[in-house]
Amino acid sequence: MNDIDNRWYTEPQKKYANYVTNVVLLTQKGYSSNKPFTMVIRPFSSGLSTIYMTGDKQWLNKANTLTDLYQKNIDDGGKFKLKKSFDVKSLMPKGLLYRYLFSGDVQAISTLVKI
Repeated sequence: MNDIDNRWYTEPQKKYANYVTNVVLLTQKGYSSNKPFTMVIRPFSSGLSTIYMTGDKQWLNKANTLTDLYQKNIDDGGKFKLKKSFDVKSLMPKGLLYRYLFSGDVQAISTLVKI
């Protein structure tokens, strides 16, 4: 895949990922820090997608941090604890799969089984 010029997609993806993973910038732009989708789900998904598409290690570090935060907020019943009620957008099976594939982290599998 390295022989294919995919910058037409990965460069905008990196810009988006830089934006949604920057808590200070999001707060300055008026996004509430108590919104789980804005501060956990979207950054988690974006960071993992960006590492998958670019191979850039900086995104692996961000994705790992965000995955840890996400996994800490999944209760034993598979519910995302930062939401008061079930929201299908809080399920991130592909992100957890990426975590497992990139790192071999068995906690990602355990979290997948819960959700």
